[in-house]
Amino acid sequence: MNFIEDNLALLPIAIPLIGAMLTLLLGEWRRVRAIVAVSMMFISLGISCFLLIQVMRIGEPVVFQAGGWAFPYGITLIGDPLSALFTVMTQLVMAAGLIYALGSVDYIVRYRPFFPLFLLMVAGLTGTFLTGDLFNMYVFTELLVLAGAALLLVLTVVLFPFVGKTFMPTMDEGSVLVQL
Repeated sequence: MNFIEDNLALLPIAIPLIGAMLTLLLGEWRRVRAIVAVSMMFISLGISCFLLIQVMRIGEPVVFQAGGWAFPYGITLIGDPLSALFTVMTQLVMAAGLIYALGSVDYIVRYRPFFPLFLLMVAGLTGTFLTGDLFNMYVFTELLVLAGAALLLVLTVVLFPFVGKTFMPTMDEGSVLVQL
């Protein structure tokens, strides 16, 4: 067995996490951050496709025990046919969303924490599908929700001056006028 086959259920989660750390460390180099984010997303998508092929070919789930601990004590990741299919579908949609974001002219994409938060959201959603117990499903869901909420917060901070000038009502002698 090789490294990829031994850690097949872990890699679709670990690769976006590593990509999030790398894009966070790259600083102000937006193009390099975008290249790293897209490459990590497609590597993770490829590993997820390989996981689906392996599960369908073997006919039994791929199991990863973190640290070698058995089920009640350790973190168990299980790639059965349904979770592997959901992982591939999720990462395909997220990869398409990331490609769309690269071509977007929105201010949020140019903001520095966009790529790390996006990849954390991918890792949380992928981990939710591949986890083997409810506690770790809660942990991955928490990661997903926190990354999504942080993206919304970044969107609010970046776009607030424009929204405040354009869509907020102004008071004029007791009447409300909406500027469009």
